[in-house]
Amino acid sequence: MPKLTLHQFDGGNQELQQVFCSLRETLRYQFSEDSYPDDATFFMVMHNGTPAARAAVIPNLLMPPETALIGFFEAKNEPQAVKLLFDVIVEHCRTLGKKRVIGPINGSTWQTYRVALPIGEAFFLDVVSQPYYQSLFEENGFITLADYFSSKSELDANAFPKWEEHHRIFTDQGFSIQTLNPHEAETQLHEIYALSTVGFQNNFLYTPISEELFMAKYLPLMMKADPRFIFLLRDSANRLVGYHFAIRNILCQNRLELVQKTIALSPEFRGRGLGGYLMENCRRDAWLNGYSVVYHALMHIDNVSAKFNAERQRAIRRYKLYYKDIS
Repeated sequence: MPKLTLHQFDGGNQELQQVFCSLRETLRYQFSEDSYPDDATFFMVMHNGTPAARAAVIPNLLMPPETALIGFFEAKNEPQAVKLLFDVIVEHCRTLGKKRVIGPINGSTWQTYRVALPIGEAFFLDVVSQPYYQSLFEENGFITLADYFSSKSELDANAFPKWEEHHRIFTDQGFSIQTLNPHEAETQLHEIYALSTVGFQNNFLYTPISEELFMAKYLPLMMKADPRFIFLLRDSANRLVGYHFAIRNILCQNRLELVQKTIALSPEFRGRGLGGYLMENCRRDAWLNGYSVVYHALMHIDNVSAKFNAERQRAIRRYKLYYKDIS
């Protein structure tokens, strides 16, 4: 029988946190890694002295008080070790008065979350999991809370059939699409932050992020991205009312592929076709600049943008977010 030992500790235990960090079973396709919250409680199972499974319980005071978040999950394919890990975490959460745990989610939807299912080809900024993570969660009583997918489509001259009509209509209404000015990137990112706080507020499991953390997370990424594919939608008063962020798939070296990552609109401008206009504008510019493929990344199954040009999209990746009721 394997000798399994459980360690529970806080961020002040530097020795155990180093061991915790050393367990990395998941490939990283993100631009940067999520930082560990100071107020997290860490759990790690050792198998004969070697880390076999780990996760953290992360407070988020903006979530429902009966809900706990499980994040920073990594594990070897050792079901006994993972069962012990989840059993101890669930009991810990019960003692805190929690009735439900959700995971994997590294504190909020601004950070890495979801399990990627073992299908399809990954791309830059994708979520990637070991193929056995799905079974490790489901065999321990976790149930699907939300489904997500990513799709892929080929670019050609027919990939943006309504662009010309939309461009004429919305230009006549005073709207304009600009691209990011690298010399004003920080100022423009502050605008993007302000729009994001209202543009995403009705998204599933949304909680706010501070402007300081937002800038620290996204400014380095914006400075690495091609500014031609960061689109800013402004109204006749020059207010930012929408944006669309896309970036080259740097994992593909033999052709130009673009990842359409994030789109946001001010709530008062939804339902008018502006989101589709932004996405078609991105596709058009990508095609004119030699790109042959676009990915629509990490969409909730019910997301409106998932229906855009659906006949040309082919689902290639699927993801799940789980929950477990523990009361």
